[in-house]
Amino acid sequence: MQEPISTDTTPKKEFPIYIKGFILVIKLISYLFFTFLLGGLIGEGLTALTPQLDHTDMISGNLEHWESLSIFYLGLTIAALFCTWFFRKFIDRRPIDTIGLKWQDVGANLAKGGFWAIGLQTIVFVLLLIAGMLSIEMKTFDGVELAGFFFFFVLVAINEELIFRGYITSLLTYTIHFLPAIIVSSLLFAAVHIGNADFTWMGFGCIFFGGYLLGLFYLKFQNLYLPIGMHLFWNFYQGNILGFDVSGMAIPSLVQLKMNGLDWVTGGEFGLEGSIITVILLLVVSVFLTLKWYDELVLIQKSAKLIRV
Repeated sequence: MQEPISTDTTPKKEFPIYIKGFILVIKLISYLFFTFLLGGLIGEGLTALTPQLDHTDMISGNLEHWESLSIFYLGLTIAALFCTWFFRKFIDRRPIDTIGLKWQDVGANLAKGGFWAIGLQTIVFVLLLIAGMLSIEMKTFDGVELAGFFFFFVLVAINEELIFRGYITSLLTYTIHFLPAIIVSSLLFAAVHIGNADFTWMGFGCIFFGGYLLGLFYLKFQNLYLPIGMHLFWNFYQGNILGFDVSGMAIPSLVQLKMNGLDWVTGGEFGLEGSIITVILLLVVSVFLTLKWYDELVLIQKSAKLIRV
């Protein structure tokens, strides 16, 4: 329900820009700290309740057991949901639907995101095949395991998109121009992957531009479902279908890949995200869409700032 328009014409007190910046940084640090802390505690708690499962995957860098991975990421996702709700409602004092989770056109937006992910990765995959840098061998795969990893990547997508687009990007775009807002959130998004197995700076660049593209979609379509769909299918299609590692993590797949090229071209052990072809493709698409949507995104941002509560 919309609040009545105030007739009070007294100018509201505005803090100096450096005070606003300081408050913004404190909010971001506090949000990330409590989200990761609570997520770790809940994840470890759920892990302790399931000692029969193998919980060594995240340490080893080989994601072989979807059950244990899902248990831990369920804890992270619960924490992300709670902290995002708490900070948006009680710290920012803004409507919770500004996160972008309105129940509207959910299926269509998830499908659009999936289409973008599959389309972009297929382009890179085909180029590597044409260049003779990949060879494929089919192998048997358990359908239950495939569905299990899909569920795991659903949790990963919800968790990370809530944090980096739903809260951080929306918070920053309420305060600063949308371009630096997306850049900052994308840098943070890429930074949390630095500790992944077989990390490369090419991979960092790919995750950064991937985060930038997700941020553009989030602001353009004003919902979190399209980024969630893109993130979900980016991981699932890359790992379980095409056979690449996902951000340095080995994933059971329908196919066995053999790479015959330089790691910075094929992606190597980091996966398709470590390929310069993926980086260039994401860069080109990001620049094109930024130029195409720039004026519209400025208007969207201005209209959103008029609804200050």
